[in-house]
Amino acid sequence: MTAVACHMFAPELGKLKGVEVDLDIDEGASPRFLKARPVPFALRKRLDEELDRLLANDIIEPVQYLNIELGGSTSSWSKRRRINQAARSDTYPIPRVEELFARLANGKQFSKLDLSHAYHQLVLSEKSRELVTINTHRGLFRYKRLPFGVSTAPSVFQRTMESLLAGIPGVAVYLDDLLITGESTEEHLKNLKRVLDVLREAGLRLKKDKCASLKDEVDYLGHTYTAKGLHPMEDRVEAITKAPEPTNVKGALRKMSGPVHTRVSRFLLSYRTTPQATTKQSPAELLMNRKLRIHITSVLPDVNATVEKKQFAQKIAHTTHALREFNVGDDVLVRNYARGNQWLPGKITDRTGPVSHVVNVSSEAMSTPKSSFLIIDRAETRLRERRCCPYTR
Repeated sequence: MTAVACHMFAPELGKLKGVEVDLDIDEGASPRFLKARPVPFALRKRLDEELDRLLANDIIEPVQYLNIELGGSTSSWSKRRRINQAARSDTYPIPRVEELFARLANGKQFSKLDLSHAYHQLVLSEKSRELVTINTHRGLFRYKRLPFGVSTAPSVFQRTMESLLAGIPGVAVYLDDLLITGESTEEHLKNLKRVLDVLREAGLRLKKDKCASLKDEVDYLGHTYTAKGLHPMEDRVEAITKAPEPTNVKGALRKMSGPVHTRVSRFLLSYRTTPQATTKQSPAELLMNRKLRIHITSVLPDVNATVEKKQFAQKIAHTTHALREFNVGDDVLVRNYARGNQWLPGKITDRTGPVSHVVNVSSEAMSTPKSSFLIIDRAETRLRERRCCPYTR
């Protein structure tokens, strides 16, 4: 790959040829001039170095005045709040992990490409440059390239990249991260060459240390992709399995709702919920808002043992394997929302349809939560999957 596209790893910033992107704002937006934010003297040298780097790479340019007729706003250094408030929403979708994985189905090996300084490789139109003028201790500068921090930048960049690589099979595009595969080595190399040719002709540059080719497994967007399917990354798994035991519900829910747990949650059988019919909130949200009264001992199972033994000890070959159905004999917790907040242990004794089951509810209170419990709603005499934190199952 390096021999084919050696100059694509050059240190200079790439520039997409023949394309200028626009930033749309509401017509009624009022411009405002903001004074430069004070910079601590200890950090001023670093700021000067960053400004010099942006100038040297033709990312920004100095301006003597601001054209306020365009309805833009002059922001202080690194602040995008004003332009984001005035920006017109861009509805171009950012693909989900499941959609990207579907495009890579039947792939045997994988190659990963990463664009260097992603957004800065797109040139802004002349009218859009006025909208992203920044005020610094060295005066006014405006961006000539698409800046980071603008709310519409991800959608603009995703649309541009998908249009550029449209028609090439076995390619997943998520902003500046590209993943290429094929059903055979020959097809893989063919797809990879087509992608590199398109990027080279477009004038884009890659980050060499983040690129890889012909790998049996590759880390991509917080997951590990292999020919057998999608797996959680080991460091994400360890972040959960080696987490300290929680001491309170609210703190536990906050800690388990971060980006690490979000990427791993698809592999947790007990991390599935739909909003409650009346409140439109999940059990985890109800706990956070203190609308669901329940003892902490009943919502804090042995998370480490549950996750390590039941979830990640087994290798998940495909994502569909993680979507476990209810089976006869499963131990469950049931609740009738019309009769209060009490959860009762039960066992599925029969299956009467795709989503309907017969549950034998025990009258005895259970002191120790068992593993593989699922939260179930009996309000409409049927079982429904819920997506909640494992602490509230």
